[in-house]
Amino acid sequence: MTSRSSTPLQSEEERERQWERERVKESCVLVEETKKHPDTVLKGLNRLRLNRELCDVVLCCGGQEFPCHRAVLASFSSYFQAMFTCGMLESRQDRVNVHGVEAHILDLLLTYAYTSEVAIPKEHVQDVLAAAHMLDVKAVQEKCCYYMRRHIDNNNCLGINSFAEAHSLEDLETSSMHYIIHHFGDVYMQEEFPSLPVDKVTKILSFEDLNVPKEEAVFEAAMLWINKCPTRSQHFEKFLELIRLPLISPSYLHDAMESLEVVKESLCCQRLISEAMEQHHLPYSEAVHPRRTKEVIVMVGGQSDGKLLDRVECLDPGRCYTNAPIYKSLTRLPFEVNMHGLAVLGEEDHQGQIQQHNGTALYVAGGQLLGSVSKKLWRYDPSHDDSWTMMASMNEARCDFGLVVLDGYLWAVGGQGCNKCFAERYDPRTNTWQLNKDMPRCSNHPVVVALDGLIYVFGAGSPDTDMAQLQCYHQRRMMGTVSRPTYRLAAHGGQVPHATYVPAYKYNPKTAEWTEVAPMQVPRSASAACTLNGKIYVIGGKRSSVVVQITNKVECYDPTTNQWTMCASMWHSCCYSGVVAMAGKIYVLGGLGDYGDLLAVQEYCDQTDTWESVCELPDYRTQRSSYPYKRRGPEPKGRSFFSCVSLWLSTDVKEVPYPKPHESDEDDSGSYYSD
Repeated sequence: MTSRSSTPLQSEEERERQWERERVKESCVLVEETKKHPDTVLKGLNRLRLNRELCDVVLCCGGQEFPCHRAVLASFSSYFQAMFTCGMLESRQDRVNVHGVEAHILDLLLTYAYTSEVAIPKEHVQDVLAAAHMLDVKAVQEKCCYYMRRHIDNNNCLGINSFAEAHSLEDLETSSMHYIIHHFGDVYMQEEFPSLPVDKVTKILSFEDLNVPKEEAVFEAAMLWINKCPTRSQHFEKFLELIRLPLISPSYLHDAMESLEVVKESLCCQRLISEAMEQHHLPYSEAVHPRRTKEVIVMVGGQSDGKLLDRVECLDPGRCYTNAPIYKSLTRLPFEVNMHGLAVLGEEDHQGQIQQHNGTALYVAGGQLLGSVSKKLWRYDPSHDDSWTMMASMNEARCDFGLVVLDGYLWAVGGQGCNKCFAERYDPRTNTWQLNKDMPRCSNHPVVVALDGLIYVFGAGSPDTDMAQLQCYHQRRMMGTVSRPTYRLAAHGGQVPHATYVPAYKYNPKTAEWTEVAPMQVPRSASAACTLNGKIYVIGGKRSSVVVQITNKVECYDPTTNQWTMCASMWHSCCYSGVVAMAGKIYVLGGLGDYGDLLAVQEYCDQTDTWESVCELPDYRTQRSSYPYKRRGPEPKGRSFFSCVSLWLSTDVKEVPYPKPHESDEDDSGSYYSD
């Protein structure tokens, strides 16, 4: 009896076929020529076709006749299968007319049907593809699409996209549109662009990933299309709504746009340009973001398990609930540092003004190095640079201080290692620092944020006494008269040595008066702070009495009512943590907890007054995120004393891989040392 043996990977159908062959072999002679037989049959059928033997239908196309076999046509084309098997008139005719295909193209397709191969001249690929799509010859269609995708360029991408759209070739249409988007700066200057239909132009201009050097190029493309025909001016308003006007310099808006007749005749267009002018004065977090970017949190330096870090990484909170990677490594600092300042500055336009809304450059100032305090300033733009560049140094070395962007300048406030009553301002246009000596109060470790043109300094105290107080000081007091509108600058959680009481004030630039404001409800230092929806949030910190206590308390200050409100407490108590307000949420990253550096990333929603632990920082012992995997081996190491900012990072930025850790990176005490 035949024994039934099979492998676990075989399907039921394959096993049945194998058993049947084994049964047949016992009583029969089995002939199998699986490779030669199909070729033999095709060659025989093609020989019959060429000799006009046993042909039962003649295809008529372009004045030429092609004798064929219905069975062969129906087997390689669903078009012919439906024609000959579904009771159509052609199924009873000896001669069938084929329309919409040229004779030499049909001849190429018949060659493929009878030989399984065909050589298509490059100049006929598009015509063959159209015919293969109509006759539903899948293999030829796929090969032609593949060839066209490989040969898309600036000159033909618009034509290929229109062709693919007309023939419902979705893959080819997607590939050609992807090329148009990523090379739009060159594509819109091609001859075909002004001839596109309005719907296609509208679709292209609305893409988030549209690759242009500046938003002005989008406006120029729209005007190039509109100027093709006088009647197209009716679409100008629609195009203007698609252009990110706040990203265009004020001088360009005034000189190139406001002077247009179509703008003068449209109140809606005038309103859009006026609103764009006003948005140039918004802080970075509220400004319109450039195309081809994604908002991420960038973390720089800090320490883990007592070891200083030189790491620069970005976190995408939107991926915390997916399986996609949530961290990306960027170019490392040239040194290891903690307690430094970090800020984002915008780019300079052709008039020498800093446009904060398009800022992508990171600035790292001061900080604590190995055994010293630094006064150096470094610059790095992840979208354009592959290394950090040293800029002009501060006048004083400082760490544990506040660094903020205000009206296109960097401001360094307070800190250790310097005269704590001094603040200084950096001008990126001249690469110079200016020292200011009239800070009203000294402060060890302020955390600085921008809000509506005033300078706030929160909660200073001596090592034994935490003070829940707030100081505000306007930049005009420090620098004299300024010509441009300003934003507020806030610093939180500082300490004033030997002070037992520090009053809280707000300086009004319009009245040049100091006004006392309400103190915080929970005294603390080493807290983090940020602004969200016009309010100031002070988060975590430590309370010093007899024993230092790390807190999870959060409170919110409303400048319009001069009142503090207690918010929901964090899940984890922390101080010296990183904090960012981004996408309508507040993110608190790492920090120093009761038992060491924290891994947790906590998210706060002001609408529901709730906290959630969304993910974890990378484990600096294993160099990978430990969330949500089960931990094994040594306790993972978090991060504290670092700085972080939100940044609209280009989607083209590539990850810079870091060296993997080795067992030798851990010393006898268990501290982790990175490469």
